[in-house]
Amino acid sequence: VNNYRDIDNDRRAGKKTLIVMIGADNGRLLYLWLGIIASLMGVVFAGYGQYWTPLLPTVYMIMHIATYRRMVKIGKGRQLNLVLADTARNMFVYGLTVSLGLLLS
Repeated sequence: VNNYRDIDNDRRAGKKTLIVMIGADNGRLLYLWLGIIASLMGVVFAGYGQYWTPLLPTVYMIMHIATYRRMVKIGKGRQLNLVLADTARNMFVYGLTVSLGLLLS
């Protein structure tokens, strides 16, 4: 989100961040899919009988998709700082839910 927010300034400054190289549209999709893939990685644990581990991160998935939608709606500007904060919160929730799932299984 940080690089996405700064894409115009980075482009003007000649910085070659990932978002500058792949573009804003692909950057948004990358953000979305990285969160989805993180949630789906817990499915591997189901094969070992740890069913809470893939189930609990669905809370994170809901939050991640809501944050993604907010990012798309805002588009550009300083308001993306709120999306950056939401992303940090979401990552905390993901770590917490995966850890709790592992402990409960």
